[in-house]
Amino acid sequence: MIIRAQIEVLESTRWLTAVQVMALANFSTVGPIEQLSRWKQEARIFSIKPAGSAELFPAYGFDAPNGFRPIKELAEVITILAARKDGWGLAYWFASVNGFLGGRLPQEVLAVLPGEVVAAAKDETLGTTHG
Repeated sequence: MIIRAQIEVLESTRWLTAVQVMALANFSTVGPIEQLSRWKQEARIFSIKPAGSAELFPAYGFDAPNGFRPIKELAEVITILAARKDGWGLAYWFASVNGFLGGRLPQEVLAVLPGEVVAAAKDETLGTTHG
């Protein structure tokens, strides 16, 4: 069941390797992995690591029009949910239908309605069940 859920998450959106993020963000070849590590430490982005695969970052977490940097509100969501969810938990949450968001997936609306996604994350901590 876990493997099936992981496959669904992987197929639900575009996932990027560190090398792909570096290219899209136009990082120089010096220190880009350290930048991604810093963003993760600062809870500005999250990643998952499928068995036998490289670490992957969700494309929806980056603001493409603004230099492919992490979407600011993603850090708020990660901080709100961090006590309850690791990287996979966050990935499942973002790929799940959310009643607070009118049945939409958080990953679908993060870029256009980031405040609503933050509010949905806060609602999640209140124990409301969506799905």
